[in-house]
Amino acid sequence: MLSDRIATLILNPVAGKARGKQILFDVENALQQAGYSNRLHITTCRGEATLAAAKYASDSEVIACLGGDGTLNETISGVLTAENLEKKPKLCYIPAGTTNDFAATVGIPKDIPSILRSLKEDRTAEVDIGSFGNRFFTYIASFGIFTRASYSADQNTKNVLGHLAYVLEGAKEISDLGKVYHVSVEYDGGAVEGDYIFGSVSNTTSIGGIFKLPSDHVALGDGKFELMLIRAPQNLVEIQKDLDMMRTGDFDGEQIVFAQTSYARIRSTEPLAWCNDGEFAGDLTDVTVKNLHRAVEIFVK
Repeated sequence: MLSDRIATLILNPVAGKARGKQILFDVENALQQAGYSNRLHITTCRGEATLAAAKYASDSEVIACLGGDGTLNETISGVLTAENLEKKPKLCYIPAGTTNDFAATVGIPKDIPSILRSLKEDRTAEVDIGSFGNRFFTYIASFGIFTRASYSADQNTKNVLGHLAYVLEGAKEISDLGKVYHVSVEYDGGAVEGDYIFGSVSNTTSIGGIFKLPSDHVALGDGKFELMLIRAPQNLVEIQKDLDMMRTGDFDGEQIVFAQTSYARIRSTEPLAWCNDGEFAGDLTDVTVKNLHRAVEIFVK
């Protein structure tokens, strides 16, 4: 007998190495074993996951997302923009992308038995989401060096090489250590202005596998984001310091601005190419980011 508890499953069939298609049957079976009736939506183009999540949010107890961080971003955006919701559906993220930074931070179950267990035992956590103008981000908004690697790597290349595709794209950007962005930033209790090569507002311990933030600095439901700015190096010694910082994750030093904040306004003298959750978000000169405290509820281990 079909359950009246509906789980809408949104599948991105090309994410990662097409892992989603490989485990689709097992995921559907896990949802059924957990007591849900399944509705499957397979995306065919960018932005479709947002439309599907918004359409089905009102009658779904669970919206399950089978894809990468970009697909999750679209799914959450759909839930947050859905109209006439009496209660937001819970989110079940089955990571099947190339990097899956958000899953690594939150502790998202990746194997089918763990997914089933979290569904049956209703193991969830409320997490903060970022608003970025009229868009949203799940775990990061960023500009500067290495940012392009997340959205410029070709999907076919990512499917073949996996995370190595990002590493190769990132290697191309080493020369961008000389590219400087003059920005002014306002945040909780402070403001800075200067020349930087990278900036981010994030809620994650892993940024593209290149930067690692200490886990004791990041709490996903505390109403705060981690603001990080890397100052432009003035000489070879400072370039080496920047590279060492990226490698070790040691953010204590004069080359770094690091703060926890519920909002940030970043203004620049020239358009910055922004990236949200691995996707291009526009060339912008004035951006305001706000923390939407515990905006979604997601299944965890």
